[in-house]
Amino acid sequence: MTNTPPNGAFRGFGAPQTIFAVELHWEKIADILGIDSLTLRRKNIFKLGSTTATGQRLQESVGALECLDKTVARSKYGAKRKEYDRWNKNKNNLTWKGIGISVCHHGAGFTGSGEVYLASRAGVALTRTGELIILAASTEIGQGTNTMFAQIASETLGMPAAWFAVETPDTHKVPDSGPTVASRTCMVVGGLVRRAALELKTAFVAEYGRVPQPPAELKKAAAALCGKAPARRFETRYEKPAEVAWDDKTYCGDAYGVYSYAAVAVDLEIDRLTYEVRVNKVTTAQDIGKAVNPLLAQGQIIGGSTQGLGWALLEEPLYKDGVMINASLTNYVIPTSLDAPSFAVMLVEKPYSRGPFGAKGLGELPMDGPGPAVAAAVKHAVGLLIATLPQTPERIAKALS
Repeated sequence: MTNTPPNGAFRGFGAPQTIFAVELHWEKIADILGIDSLTLRRKNIFKLGSTTATGQRLQESVGALECLDKTVARSKYGAKRKEYDRWNKNKNNLTWKGIGISVCHHGAGFTGSGEVYLASRAGVALTRTGELIILAASTEIGQGTNTMFAQIASETLGMPAAWFAVETPDTHKVPDSGPTVASRTCMVVGGLVRRAALELKTAFVAEYGRVPQPPAELKKAAAALCGKAPARRFETRYEKPAEVAWDDKTYCGDAYGVYSYAAVAVDLEIDRLTYEVRVNKVTTAQDIGKAVNPLLAQGQIIGGSTQGLGWALLEEPLYKDGVMINASLTNYVIPTSLDAPSFAVMLVEKPYSRGPFGAKGLGELPMDGPGPAVAAAVKHAVGLLIATLPQTPERIAKALS
């Protein structure tokens, strides 16, 4: 029976919650063993040849250790741990300081047989007048999908990105590319766009002799390819990589074709009187295979990480008698630009052979790391592991009492 208002999926589909639990276990295990949690993570981090919980052997594109090393170095993690230990011993200081770290991985696309079931399609259309139109159902919601699709097609055909229009994702006009979720738009649908662009490239060479370059030449080539038809469509359908094997009955095998990886360090301070937490800096390195558009990728990372900080420190739905009692943005607090800390973002590129130009998923990965990194930093600051989010002043005060 449902006794709360309808809910939707939170960014990450359960991965942020699971990773929060896993990463805090590393903190607890490290304490019991008497070693730093960073040392423990390095001993157990995914590498080429590692095997996941579902029995999947990681064959390529594993940048977890490089992400961790870059994050540790850029954040000055080791030096700050020692510096903050000395700072926190001085009871005259008005704040506690802490730095915490987390490492995570996130699969790109739907789990197991999900992508096979969807059988997504995408394409490129060439009109008789020389217009180039990308056909995909993926929705542009500010993450840069249209720009990324145009760049993939542009790079594939050797034509300016400005020559490509992206069709409105109206089901009357575009093929079914599946939903705009699950970190799949760039790797899965973008891969289909690239394959369609390659088919168009082959057709140009076969029927016109080469890929046209000047606009006038493009119109001439389009007339040759389209004949009397108003347009010619080149569509491709998702095909499961031959090396991917998954058993739906036992839930074992290759849960995803590939994973993206991230390490996050959160540097924060806590007011000793009010217990308010202030994040001073977030340092993160993220392996996304290939950044099709580095600026948009960094924007995704900063935006997703800020959302993760909101989950970690501010956002808490409260219910009474089945009704959410803080159901407005006046009392359900989300981060604004004034709450966003300084970010240091590093892109790690471990190309995936099946992704467009090596690209992997990015949409959900930035959400996974901030929560446990905040909890680890709070633990470093006050000496207590608070295994609940958000880490509000009230919750920290209660733990310390």
